[in-house]
Amino acid sequence: MKRIRRVARLAAAALALAGFLSWLSLGAGPSSVALAAHGYTPTAIQAGISISAERVAQAGNQLTTGCNQLTETGLPTGGKVGDWINAHIQPASAVVAVWHYDNPSQSYKAAFFQNPAVPVDIPNFTGPVDAFFICVSASAVAP
Repeated sequence: MKRIRRVARLAAAALALAGFLSWLSLGAGPSSVALAAHGYTPTAIQAGISISAERVAQAGNQLTTGCNQLTETGLPTGGKVGDWINAHIQPASAVVAVWHYDNPSQSYKAAFFQNPAVPVDIPNFTGPVDAFFICVSASAVAP
């Protein structure tokens, strides 16, 4: 389990350094952001990245109108994306769509639409850790 967490931390740090995730969304302090802006490349431990369900639940990510990338841990493998949205996003009615970037196919896959009649590509979570683009029509809060 420790090795999985270590790999997840390093992967998150690599994504942040590549510009796919922001340091702030990963729980890194402002000092890490300032250091990164000046060309310093911190390691996951130096950046203070903590990937755990407890950390994410306490953080409270503000979602702004449009699409916001959110990396989440502790997802229910096989659980419905729509059920997770209803339980964890406040207000859930602000969520218009959820998209997942599928790297092997280099394409976006639909995971949730506010209108249940619209078909989706991946209605269930495939693993406990994943990143999604959550598109909202108004401000909302995610764990």
